[in-house]
Amino acid sequence: MNFTRLITLFAVTLALLVGSAMAADQTIALKAARLFDGKSRALIQNGVVVVQGDKIADAGANVAIPPDAQVIDLGDATLSPGFMDAHTHITLDYTNYQAMRLRELQISTSAKAYSVIPAARATVEAGFTTVRDVGARTYRSHDCLDVSLRDAIAKGIVVGPRMFVATYGIGATGGHFDDAAGFRDGLFGPEPDVADGIADGPDAVRKAVRFEVRNGADVIKAAVSGGVLSLTDEVDTPQFTPAEMAALVDESHRLRKKVAVHCHGDQAGREAIEAGVDSIEHGSFFK
Repeated sequence: MNFTRLITLFAVTLALLVGSAMAADQTIALKAARLFDGKSRALIQNGVVVVQGDKIADAGANVAIPPDAQVIDLGDATLSPGFMDAHTHITLDYTNYQAMRLRELQISTSAKAYSVIPAARATVEAGFTTVRDVGARTYRSHDCLDVSLRDAIAKGIVVGPRMFVATYGIGATGGHFDDAAGFRDGLFGPEPDVADGIADGPDAVRKAVRFEVRNGADVIKAAVSGGVLSLTDEVDTPQFTPAEMAALVDESHRLRKKVAVHCHGDQAGREAIEAGVDSIEHGSFFK
């Protein structure tokens, strides 16, 4: 397959919507040499997708094309359903980590909000129609850029994928999510607390979960072991006690939110699984 000619259905439809302000009753038929429908074991030859308004009405081989449809023949291409990315950080740019750390101290929240709009558009134009954005911190700010971006996309203000977001994420003092770790105590003002996603002890963890749900989190993300990019912790050390982990999962599930945990270490991973988390992110040192 020529992957340079693999075209997602949503990306094509998006271009049509943006470019022509497609009417609710307009019908468009997309034709291509091949179609992957997400169910078959092989590519379907002579694929046709019929789009009515903002809905896919039919897809398959040699599907009947309505006589009033606008036909777009993409030639030697492969049509595919949109992709899903289960772990991304659209609002964070890790191209140069040291530069990003400095930029986080300088950029305003509003300027950062504008800067993430191209990333959202690039994501959906690459074929990713749904993403789970698992953490979007802006240093010393309680604004949840991922929530704002999710809502702006849903309202049609910004072009981007459907987003499920986690706001700041929850971590322990001195752990992977503690932005003050590695700097002189008090350098950036008061110590971070549950409003910043930093919690110690089961009750504080429960309160942090409630803060994040109140702020619009679709999924709860927690750092239960060290991280590669944090400045002071070891990457595989546990950072939540079993009691804290149990409180994290219980409170999240009570509020009908799934729990994703950043976890590299084996011990932390075993404790997270025992507590009932819904997904492990990374798992680099599991045995």
